[in-house]
Amino acid sequence: MDLVPAAVSAPLSPPPAAVGSAPPRDTPRRPVPAPETLHPTLWLGHQLARHADVAVPSGFKMLDAQLPGGGWPRRALTELLLPHAGVGEIRLLCASLVATQKAGRLVMLFDPPSALSAHALAQLGFDVEQLLIVNTRTRVIPGTDSLWALEQALKSGHVGAVLDGGIRDLTEIRRDYGFPVYARDVSPGTTLGRYRTVASQVPVRVGGIMVHPGDIVVGDVDGVVVVPHAQAAEVLAMAQEIDSRELEQAKLIMAEKSLRKGLAKYGRI
Repeated sequence: MDLVPAAVSAPLSPPPAAVGSAPPRDTPRRPVPAPETLHPTLWLGHQLARHADVAVPSGFKMLDAQLPGGGWPRRALTELLLPHAGVGEIRLLCASLVATQKAGRLVMLFDPPSALSAHALAQLGFDVEQLLIVNTRTRVIPGTDSLWALEQALKSGHVGAVLDGGIRDLTEIRRDYGFPVYARDVSPGTTLGRYRTVASQVPVRVGGIMVHPGDIVVGDVDGVVVVPHAQAAEVLAMAQEIDSRELEQAKLIMAEKSLRKGLAKYGRI
């Protein structure tokens, strides 16, 4: 007769591993991924850079063969190390910049090191009337207007649409695509078979306002404003004056805690 309990006579199994304990030595470890495999835009210092987006061809086959992705990378900063300005950098970049213009995008040049010739740019294929040149009259150093202007341009989302009609899916367009759209009203109808392109770069009337090619159109949640191209400098000066005056008024109202005093001094709120 077996007097030893079955629980005692059963083969002993290894105790469960404690939480947080090291795995058994015979368990194969997962290989550590190489840093450059973690993300398409990550690479090691000795490797040629890569970029996930489709590149912009430079216009020079030998150069494209050496550039990551076969051209200038999109949504990235490319620095040209030159001995001095005027050694052909515009001609080097003109093919990609002209292609950008023809694709309907705005090309902006910030603080060119020397005066640009409109005739020469036109000979290179630029649409000079649609080329925006920003001169801040300062060097590109931290804290100057030049870098501030560049930052504002990158953040502005200057591409958008103003419609003299209805639109649908407005929330999704702004949320998912970051594309600013302003319309006269909202409509549940689809545009399929109802709209077609008849012309571009021609004067149009939107909301009763005539808009010409080259005019400045600015929109936000309060509405849309059109600034005629010929009056841009005058409007900018007036806007800066109003902004300065309203800032002083706001300081007065906060200090005196009185809207009445702010209205009495500046004549408006």
